[in-house]
Amino acid sequence: TFMPFLAGERSTGYNENATGSIHGLTMAHDAIDILQAGMESVAFRFVEISDQLKSIFPDLATVASGGALAASPVWKQIIADVLGCDIGRSSTHEASLHGAVLLALANTGKIELSDEAISSENRTIAYHPECHELYKKGLKRHSVEYDRMKQLR
Repeated sequence: TFMPFLAGERSTGYNENATGSIHGLTMAHDAIDILQAGMESVAFRFVEISDQLKSIFPDLATVASGGALAASPVWKQIIADVLGCDIGRSSTHEASLHGAVLLALANTGKIELSDEAISSENRTIAYHPECHELYKKGLKRHSVEYDRMKQLR
C-alpha cells in the first residue's frame, strides 16, 4: 500500500505535512510493483474526490485530461478500473488552459458556452468490472493506512 504524499497532501484532507510511505513491501516486490502501487494510490485518492463531488453532483461524468494520461494507456485503465466507471479522456491539448480560456471568453461576452463550444473529441476508456472488484480490496487497505496517517498528525 503506497501513500502518495511525497509533497504533502493537496486534496481532500489538505495536509502539507503528510508524507509518503510504502506498507507491506517485501523482497518479493520489484520496481514495477512499486510503480503500480504508486499509480493505484493516486487513483484511490481520485475515488475520494469523486465521491465528494458526486455527493453534490450525482450525475457528474468523469472526464480526465493531462499529459500523463495521454502518454500511458496503463494509467488510464487503472483510473477507470479503480473508479469503477468508464471515463472520457479529452483529446484537447492543455485541456485545463483550454477550459479557462473558454470561461474567460464566455464571462467577457465574447462567446456563448454551449455543449459544442466545450466539447472536444473524447475517447472512452471502459472499466473492467472484475478489476474494479479487486481494487475495492486495495481501496480498503489504502483507506486504513490513510486514516492511520491522519491520526499521526
